[in-house]
Amino acid sequence: MGIGIIALKLFLGLIGLLILVRLLGKKEMVQVTPFDFIYAIILSEIIGNAVYSSSISIIDMLLSLAVWGVLIYVIQILVQKNDKSRRVLNGVPSPLVWDGQLLVESFRKNLLEVEQFREMLRSKGIFSIKEVRYALLETNGTLSVMKHGDKFAEPSSLFVDEGEIEETELKTKGKNKEWLISSLKKEGYEKLDDIYCAEWSKENGFYVVTYSESKNNKNINIYNQ
Repeated sequence: MGIGIIALKLFLGLIGLLILVRLLGKKEMVQVTPFDFIYAIILSEIIGNAVYSSSISIIDMLLSLAVWGVLIYVIQILVQKNDKSRRVLNGVPSPLVWDGQLLVESFRKNLLEVEQFREMLRSKGIFSIKEVRYALLETNGTLSVMKHGDKFAEPSSLFVDEGEIEETELKTKGKNKEWLISSLKKEGYEKLDDIYCAEWSKENGFYVVTYSESKNNKNINIYNQ
């Protein structure tokens, strides 16, 4: 296989990857979930194997990219509509410290050593576990921390995500679907299917964004401001 074919495969592979990345959404590297990491590895394998294999034609390579991209896109759409599937593929944040209490079982489940935790704290300018009031290990492996002395606000909960009720999240706060619907109606939101997202905290109540509001804002162009 000549250098020209290899170069052409590399070029077309790069274009194909760029198109897939644009279609599958923008994320910073720190926002990458385990599922994103896995499909990225497989994408790189598809390109890597195709570029240097004379038995894999350019058409085969592009077809493989297209099939894999469509498969991932369909999975992401389905996952958005199913709370349990989303949690399995993307994971959920794990509390490591809650109201000043170190949650030993959570450390064990996440295979996290205390010294690793201390290192993560030091990277945030915190040099003692005693300073920590709340600490959450996010799904991407980063650490979110609230110290003692910081203005207190209990972490908010996302009860509606892209139009879907997060029943598991409701249960963690001792709430249910009926309470949510009733509370949203009191806030003036009669149609649940018009709600894009609804965040709630004991201190601040609800923060709600509707699809109607989003449509009204679709013409906003930040580059003209």
